Amino acid sequence: MNLRAMTGSATRNVWVHSTLVAVAVVVAAGALGTSADAQPLLVVQSHSGAHQGPNVAESRATLTNGVLSTSVGSGGGATGSPTGWPATEGQVTTIQPGGAGGQSFTNVSMASANFLTGVLRGSSNSTPINNFATPIGITTSRLEDTLYFLNTTATPATLAVSWTVQGLITPNTVGPVGGFDNYATIGFYDTPTHPMPTMRGTSGGTRIMTYQWTSTYTLFRDPLWGTQFPVGNGPIWNIAMLGTNSAVMSTTLSLPVGMSAMYVRGRFDLWCNGGMTCDYSLDGAAIRFTLPDGVLMSSESGSFLGSPRPSATPSNLSVVSVVGNRATFRWSPPTTTPATGYVLEGGVVPGGVLGSLPTGNTATTFTVDLPTGAFYVRIHALTSSGRSAPTNEVRVFVNVPQPPATPTRLLGLANGSTLGLSWFNPPTGGAPTSMTLDVGGAASLSIPLPHGESFAFTGVPPGTYTFAVRAANGSGTSGASAPVTLTFPAACSGVPQTPINLTATDTGRFLTVSWEPPPSGAAVGSYVLDVSGAVTLSVPIGARTISSPVPPGTYTFSVRAVNGCGASANSAPVNVTVP
Repeated sequence: MNLRAMTGSATRNVWVHSTLVAVAVVVAAGALGTSADAQPLLVVQSHSGAHQGPNVAESRATLTNGVLSTSVGSGGGATGSPTGWPATEGQVTTIQPGGAGGQSFTNVSMASANFLTGVLRGSSNSTPINNFATPIGITTSRLEDTLYFLNTTATPATLAVSWTVQGLITPNTVGPVGGFDNYATIGFYDTPTHPMPTMRGTSGGTRIMTYQWTSTYTLFRDPLWGTQFPVGNGPIWNIAMLGTNSAVMSTTLSLPVGMSAMYVRGRFDLWCNGGMTCDYSLDGAAIRFTLPDGVLMSSESGSFLGSPRPSATPSNLSVVSVVGNRATFRWSPPTTTPATGYVLEGGVVPGGVLGSLPTGNTATTFTVDLPTGAFYVRIHALTSSGRSAPTNEVRVFVNVPQPPATPTRLLGLANGSTLGLSWFNPPTGGAPTSMTLDVGGAASLSIPLPHGESFAFTGVPPGTYTFAVRAANGSGTSGASAPVTLTFPAACSGVPQTPINLTATDTGRFLTVSWEPPPSGAAVGSYVLDVSGAVTLSVPIGARTISSPVPPGTYTFSVRAVNGCGASANSAPVNVTVP
C-alpha cells in the first residue's frame, strides 16, 4: 500500500497507513460467546491543539461505532463520518489555529479505520516550526473484531503471516520543542480481555507484533525497529531489516481442524508536536496472509477483509458479468459447514423456480449459458446436513432490453489541476453504451462520455466542483450516481485502495480473471495484474477483466489499482490449477 508525504510550500504532512489483520492459533468457536465486549469495535479519535496567547485551544473528535462526539476550540473545527452503524469505515478530522509571541500556527489531524481493508491511518500537519510546544496533533485508530475459521481438511492447516513496512524517512528541521511518536500493535485474544496463552510473550505483554519509532531532536535519524516476543523455545516473529526504516515480521501459525475463533485488536497511535514539521514518506505497510486450501474465514462484523458473518448459508451472491447469453455469478461459501457442492436456482418471479442446475464442484463462481429473458437467481449449498437455505436473490437480464443500473462507487482524485474519476457499472441492468458526467459547483454542465468506468481531465480551473455520472443505452438512462466533491488545485489526494473480489475461472484451459474496483478511497486510473506460477509477468490493463487461453499449470493472480499518485497494495492472491 503506497503511502506518500503530501507536501506544499508551507506545510509538510504525516501520512501513515498500518494494515492490521490477524490470524493465529485459535480456540474453540464457542469460547468467545456472544457478550457485548466481543462485538466489533471501530474507534477513531483526533485531537488538535494550539496556543492562543498564554492558553491552549483544543478541538477534538471521537467516532465510536458510528456515534460522533466533538468539542471545538476557538476558531477550530471537528468533523466525522459516517454517523451510522454498522459501517465499514470511519474517519474524523480536527483543525485548530492559534498564535503566540507574534507567530501564528495551525494543526490539522486526521484518523481513519476501515474494516473492509484492515487499514488504520493517522496524519498530522503542524505548521510552521516555532518555539512553542504547540500546535500538537494526536490521533488514535482502532479496529476490534471476532474472527472465525473453518478448517474443512483432515489435519491442522499451516497459515503464513507477514507484516511488512517499507519506507524512507527524510530529513527535516525540528524546533526546540518538537517531537514525534507513533505506535502500532496487534493483539490476539481467546476472549476480548484475555491474551491467548500460547501467544503471550515472556515479557508478560499482550502485544504479539509491534513497531515503534520514537525520537526528539534527532527525529528520523534512527532506523525503524521491531521487537520479538519469544514463545516456548523460539520467537514468534522473525524480523528482517530491509533497509533504513524498513522491516518485515513473519511467522507460520496453525489452524486446528473444524471451527475455531479468536478476537483481534489492532491499534495505531500518532503524536506530532508543534515545534516542528513532520515529513514522513512511507512506501508500504501491509500484513499479508493467504488462507490455505480448505480454510474459510468469517467475522462478527461481516466485513473484516471482506469476510461475511458466520453462516450455514452461502451469501453475497452477485452478477459478475453478462455477455450475450453467458452469465457469471459469484458468492461467498457457508462458513460454519463445509459445502460439497452448489445448486443454481432461478425463475421469472421472485422466489420462483423455473429450473435448478448443480454447479458440479465447490467453486464459488459459476458461468452458465442462460436463455433470453429476465430472471431471479439464487444459490443453495449442498452440505452433510442437506440443502441449505438460499442466498440473497439477484436479477439478471439476458439479451433483454433494459436501461443500465445506476453507477456506484464513484471515486474522485484531485492532483494539482488534474481530475480523475472512476466508478462501477453494475451488471444487474442493461449494458451501458455511453456515459454522462454531470458537473456542478464552480461550473454547471453535462459532458457526454464513451462507455467506460474512468475519466481524467487536465487543466481544471480553480474552484470546488461536484461530479456525478449516469449510464445510458438504447432502452434508457440510469439514475445519477452518488456525487463526489473535489477542490482544485490540490495536492495529490491519495493512492487508490486495493481492488476487491478477484476471481479467476478456468473453462477448458481458457482463463478469465476479473475483479471489482475498491469501494472507497481515491479514483482508479488503471490496474496491474500480477501473475506468478506457471508464468511470471505483470500486465497493465485499463479494464477489470482479462481472458486468455493458457497451458496446463498452477497460476497465482493478484491485482493492484493505479492512479497519478501511485499504486495500491496487491489484492489477496487467487490460485487456479489448469489440468
